[in-house]
Amino acid sequence: MLVLIVFISLGKKIHFPLPHLLGPLLAATLFNLVGPGAPEVPSFWLNLSQLMIGAHLGYTLKVDNPQLFKKMFGIIFVSNVLLIAFCYGMAVFLGHYVSIPVNELFLSLAPGGVAEMSVTALSVHIDVSTVTSFHLFRILFILFLISPLIKWVALKKSVVSDHKV
Repeated sequence: MLVLIVFISLGKKIHFPLPHLLGPLLAATLFNLVGPGAPEVPSFWLNLSQLMIGAHLGYTLKVDNPQLFKKMFGIIFVSNVLLIAFCYGMAVFLGHYVSIPVNELFLSLAPGGVAEMSVTALSVHIDVSTVTSFHLFRILFILFLISPLIKWVALKKSVVSDHKV
């Protein structure tokens, strides 16, 4: 626990993005590289974490405008089905080229957060490090490459629009 606090504090001090997420992940990585590895998580805690994540997701789903929700439900449902089908298709495609099982690739590519997918991987006995690595790559790719690129494009557009006025 002390190592986690140190890594979170260090992440804040050096202005690391998402220090509460990346600090513990870096600590866990270091622990797994030089230590005995991750301990086995008892079923009770896995089930409880799945329940808590599900309850939190349900609690945060607010329907302020029921009419809009009814109107958008079909579009949201279809887009989610298409996204999941695309992820499955990519998992099958990549499964031909890498030595990772399709179910592991699917969970690695599926939309969702690191915590949700990691707990799901633990629950279905899939390699958590693979699933977490894929999701962390996506997050870090967005943080360190896509976000600065969007800011740069927005800055260029604002400079161009300022010159037109």
